[in-house]
Amino acid sequence: MVAANFGVSTRTIKRIRDRATSVEDPNDVHVALRKIYKGQVGRKRFSGDEISEMVSAVPFRQRGSLRSLEAVSSLSKSSLSCSMKRGQIHKHSNTLKPYLTDQNKRDRVKFALSFVRGHVYSLSLRMMFDYVHFDEKWFCLTWIK
Repeated sequence: MVAANFGVSTRTIKRIRDRATSVEDPNDVHVALRKIYKGQVGRKRFSGDEISEMVSAVPFRQRGSLRSLEAVSSLSKSSLSCSMKRGQIHKHSNTLKPYLTDQNKRDRVKFALSFVRGHVYSLSLRMMFDYVHFDEKWFCLTWIK
């Protein structure tokens, strides 16, 4: 009956009763019933600085999704998503327009200009019916949503 009132098991009530009756002086019952464990007990949380250091230690190629970041770092996916909600870490790119380096930009312009023919006043593009273009970003994406 008492266990149902407090929402605990009968074993817990028996353990507390045994601790209270084991005291010789009736005035020291509150001493016997205080917390057994002293100090901070339980899971230790990572601070925001620790999480950002752990994430920044992982290379960009391995930070594609929370799942891949979880596999490389020692953080769980729930810890990563909670730290994103708290604003400790944030997304830095999207899948449609990834960041390009200056060298990537130069290579893309050089490739596009290789299809232009003619002179300054009469420019035309080569026919590209015999080309198949694959953008490498589609091969590096994680499609797990």
